Amino acid sequence: MKDLIRRWHVYAGLMTFWALMVFGAAGMYVTFRADKRLKPEPSAVKEAFEVPAGATDRQVADLMRARFGFGNTKPVPNWVVNRKPDGSLVIPLWGPNGWVTVTWLEKENAALVARDPFSTGEYINQMHSALPVANGAPLKLLWSVYTELAIFTLLFLTCSGVYLWFTSRPKLWWAQWSLGLGVVTMVAFFIWVR
Repeated sequence: MKDLIRRWHVYAGLMTFWALMVFGAAGMYVTFRADKRLKPEPSAVKEAFEVPAGATDRQVADLMRARFGFGNTKPVPNWVVNRKPDGSLVIPLWGPNGWVTVTWLEKENAALVARDPFSTGEYINQMHSALPVANGAPLKLLWSVYTELAIFTLLFLTCSGVYLWFTSRPKLWWAQWSLGLGVVTMVAFFIWVR
């Protein structure tokens, strides 16, 4: 029984490795990132953008997403599709790769496009927070399901690790030191961040 649990413990550790690496990298990024207010505003570029006559604002927003969005930009929600007081239609597009803000210049058959791609750290942070949604891109959906499974597998990993530690021989002094060092490190970190 112990050998079977040890084998599954190793498999669980291998299965959760990449999710834990992304979670750890996201945590490090969020802890040490620079102030977002110091980041310069993205410059807008005017691009030709023709819209079929009689198109509704909803149709224009979908055309903007198809033309100017990053690879897996989320669909534009209905509450975003409305005109500003000056009559312009400004649509923010978001995806794990960054932001694109598109302003439709109806009279000029053009659009002002401001692209603000995420840095590597911001991208990893977005992948850390990915949730399984039906309208997501297939790879993002696969990644988010994997991270959800990895979280539950981590629970098994913890329980099986405690079991294996208690059933190990007392001669394994390094196991006892590891546990002690881990507990002291976590308590110190908890005190430090409070």
